[in-house]
Amino acid sequence: MSDTGGEAPTPFETIVEAAGDPMYTLDEQGCFEYVNDALVDHVTYSRSELIGRSVALLLTDRAIERCVEVIRSLVHGERDAETVEIQVTPGDGTRRIAEVTIAMLPAAEGYRGTVGIVRDITELRRSEQQLAVLERILRHNLRNELTVITGRSEYLREQVDDEALERQAAHICAAAERIQSISEGVRELSTGVRSAEDLSTHDLAAVVDDVVEEQTTDFPEATVTVESTSPVPVLATSAVRLVVQELVQNALEHGSDRPTVTVSIRESDDEVVLRVVDDGPGIPETERRAIQQKTESPLEHGQGLGLWLVTWVLDSCGGDLSLESPDDGGTVAAVRLQRPESGHE
Repeated sequence: MSDTGGEAPTPFETIVEAAGDPMYTLDEQGCFEYVNDALVDHVTYSRSELIGRSVALLLTDRAIERCVEVIRSLVHGERDAETVEIQVTPGDGTRRIAEVTIAMLPAAEGYRGTVGIVRDITELRRSEQQLAVLERILRHNLRNELTVITGRSEYLREQVDDEALERQAAHICAAAERIQSISEGVRELSTGVRSAEDLSTHDLAAVVDDVVEEQTTDFPEATVTVESTSPVPVLATSAVRLVVQELVQNALEHGSDRPTVTVSIRESDDEVVLRVVDDGPGIPETERRAIQQKTESPLEHGQGLGLWLVTWVLDSCGGDLSLESPDDGGTVAAVRLQRPESGHE
């Protein structure tokens, strides 16, 4: 709490201390009037070292300029509050990336300072940068090399007379195609999961029909049964197609030699349940547990991106995925999605 000479904390101080986010107030000169415990925990300065000091102590030159621009905008009444992304200097020689929401302190007239709420997003931005680099490597560098590997292995299969060597070349080609599939999964992850698309109404039955028609072309030996009536509206993003596509494709790829897959849709008052049932060997318990708990370890992890892609898309839609392996074999993947609220377009 702030230094109050033993006085009881004000209601404002009680609220901001309980909130947990770093918060502060500045006077009209830009000096700290109040800082909560969370802010003090994020810097190397004590509360007494901050109170009365300019906020410039914790900001880069560019951050100071940006905050001044925001405050001028607030003073002119262009908006009530504004969020800005800036670099801060906590005092240990490092720089952190912060998202700061700035608002005017209430005043009968004139300008008497600002209040700010700070969120450290350094790790978020770093993760985004790392993902962007990995995505580029997987989508471009790796894809180019795989094209070479696939082409050379197919050439060897055509040229060699030795049956054993031909099988080895076929294994190399198949492995390259599997890695290429992972690379494509990264591309879909980028476009489907990381987008900021709002939820809207989608016809799940129509999506299922389109995906099944597309997938059965690639798996002509498969039998796919669809149990649904159209339309079946759900609240989701357009990436819901990726969910259906991944689950149906996964069922076909891991089914029997002549896979049998059933895709059904059931509606209730508050949700829609999509079930994809296959006749394959079932998902290993360790992989199923990793997906359900949404975390991986060296001992418990998935075999690819497909089910993770489904999970992340559903998270963004407010949906849920459950996986079961019945005693008689196969896998049951159940997706729960929200029904559109009344009047939602």
